[in-house]
Amino acid sequence: MLGLFSALILGTARGLSAVGSNGYVSQGLTGAALYTFQSVFNSHLAAVLVVCALVCGIVVVSGAARRSARTASICAGALAGMAVCVRTGYSVNRWEFQAQWVAPREFLGLPLRAGLFEREVVLANLGIVALSIGLGYVVYRVMLAALSAFERRGRGVPRVPALGVLAILMAGFIIGMNAYAHIHRLRRARDMPNVILISLDTLRADHVGCYGHFRDSTPNLDRIAGDAVVFERAYAQAASTLPSHKSLFTSLYPPSLRSEGRHTLDPRRVTLTEILLDRGYLTAGFAHGLGWVTPVFGFDQGFDYYVIPSRKLLPEESTAETVTDHAMSWINANRGRAFFVFLHYGDIHSDWGRLPYDAPGAYRSMYLKPQSLRPPDLTTRMSGSVYLAEVNRGRFCPTEEEMEALRALYDAGVTYTDAQVGRLFGFLEEADLADDTMLVILSDHGERFGEHGKMLHGWVTCEVARVPLIIKFPRGRLAGRKVPGRVQL
Repeated sequence: MLGLFSALILGTARGLSAVGSNGYVSQGLTGAALYTFQSVFNSHLAAVLVVCALVCGIVVVSGAARRSARTASICAGALAGMAVCVRTGYSVNRWEFQAQWVAPREFLGLPLRAGLFEREVVLANLGIVALSIGLGYVVYRVMLAALSAFERRGRGVPRVPALGVLAILMAGFIIGMNAYAHIHRLRRARDMPNVILISLDTLRADHVGCYGHFRDSTPNLDRIAGDAVVFERAYAQAASTLPSHKSLFTSLYPPSLRSEGRHTLDPRRVTLTEILLDRGYLTAGFAHGLGWVTPVFGFDQGFDYYVIPSRKLLPEESTAETVTDHAMSWINANRGRAFFVFLHYGDIHSDWGRLPYDAPGAYRSMYLKPQSLRPPDLTTRMSGSVYLAEVNRGRFCPTEEEMEALRALYDAGVTYTDAQVGRLFGFLEEADLADDTMLVILSDHGERFGEHGKMLHGWVTCEVARVPLIIKFPRGRLAGRKVPGRVQL
């Protein structure tokens, strides 16, 4: 009963805080306010009820023990220490250390991020463990003293009048609020098309077949483009991932989005996701992350569900295949409702491993000539992305053969990502969802291969700013059209 009352108070307070910090009511997004409150309330309700179940378990165990007060105190202290250790450690390693793009390293059979073995990360985690042990001991001592005093006084549990009525009222509020929000959302999202937004990070337009690339490296994008509208001169608003995606989701230019805190998106900014959430859409994001498209920078605003596989407690590699698997599983579970899904693929981006661009498996060498499989400057001990940065600083000067190898490795990543987009679209067709889904495919910026004497991106030149933009409308509307005029993401 006490747990239910605590959950009601905590869930309500945190739900109202989430709604208020985003300014939903003042901006007229009443639907988004209701659904956000419901989501936050339910998550805190579940957390408190789990704690209550653990407390009940402690009571049962201590009741069967000879020294019940000491047993209960040990259990409480251990659980408190473990909770702080896991929660704090998870949060710090998930968001603070930007090493999630480094390939996993196995430790005792577990696939952990290589960044976890860096000195500052190890020291921080040792500090978290020490803090958790100390807190657990404090909880043990405090609870032991309280229970010992309680036993000496011999007092029973105080009786609360009308306890049953209060419990019924609280349960009624929780059930009624969830039922109202559910029905309200179903009514608002009735007969709306699904929307899927795909961001192919670092894909320049002229490396896509329907934009004139000489290689047949994007057969699936080209097939989708045949039934879609292709914008031939689409431009990103920035030359790097974070500001470009912020502009994409807010329709505002980068200078107006700069703020303190490493350019975190202001929660009061209205995003595309929040507008669709307000209309009753279920919203989900599945992202490679690349250190930028994450909740740290506010990209989970308006999302019911936001997953970055590499930032799980036991991280998976955030390959395009993994991101697609998560997206297809979620879509299949929610296919009866109007949904908005955002996918962020990062496999085209330069890599922090040995090769500058490193597609998995057989894709890696599919466009390389036999003699260029191991060009000398591409097998240095530094990581691929660092090598490209050193090229920009003049430390290395790739030959034409090596530049061709770089383009081939880049195109291999494009083809691998294209295959996963094709896999997703094939799933939509098999699930009979393709005709009811608006599919938007774009890139946040391109990449340079020696143009203007530079590699990588980060500078606003045509090769970086011009990106693909393909929009497939439901039921074949406007299929096959090309828009030659200049447009912006």
